[in-house]
Order: sequence, then C-alpha cells, then structure tokens
Amino acid sequence: MTTFNSRQYGWCDVSIAIHGRVITGATGFKSTVKRKRERLYGRGAKAFDILDGNVEAEGEISLWQSDLAALVKKAPDSDITRMKFDVVVSYSPRDSYQVVTDIWKGFCPTENTQGLKQGDTHMEVTIPGLILDVKYNQ
Repeated sequence: MTTFNSRQYGWCDVSIAIHGRVITGATGFKSTVKRKRERLYGRGAKAFDILDGNVEAEGEISLWQSDLAALVKKAPDSDITRMKFDVVVSYSPRDSYQVVTDIWKGFCPTENTQGLKQGDTHMEVTIPGLILDVKYNQ
C-alpha cells in the first residue's frame, strides 16, 4: 500500500519573490488555473464525452504600498499594468529542509488600485493579473 504524506503550510512558511527580490511586505496571494471543458452531445440526451479546451490562469498578490512603489520604479512609464514578470512562491517549513516552489510564469498586472481610510496605519494593495502558466512543485 502506498503511503501519502502531505505537509500543511502556514503563512510563516511562505516567501514570495519578484525580480529575484523577496517581497518582505507580501501579505497574501492567490492563483487560479482553469481549463475550459464542455460536453460532447450526439444522439440522445446524455453526453458522449467531455472535451478539453484552453487553459487560463490568473492571480493576485497583496503587498505593502512601499513594495508596490519599488515595482512601479521598474515599470515602463511607471505603469505597473505594462509589466510582465515571474512570481516565485516558495513554501519552506521550519521543521524541514524540503522547499516546495510554485512559479507563476509571465504575471501581467491588470489593475493598480490604491487607497487609505482614516485610522489606517499602512497601505496594503492587492494587484490582480493574468498568468501565462503556473508551474507547481518546481
């Protein structure tokens, strides 16, 4: 019998790097990979098969405004929505030497929305974007 052993990761185990720099002010991330699938119908009321279509990926990174400002400095015309870069997400548990790394190939930010309200002590910005491909467990 094969034994399956998995590791659960917490936020303290995560590092996010962009342009080779670990983002100290990263506060969250999310990626989604979707595959278009549709049923193939013929005679009768039930599908004969399920067909695969295109794959799409998207994601978002939440970080401090100061880390966003560092990215904007590298952007063409200071416009982060004109950038394309890889995002490296590494999971490195304290009690293990095994590092698991996911790579978002070609992350292209689609928005730059910033804001603060009374009482806020810092600005956190969430940057959504499109991803060309996600390479898991590299």
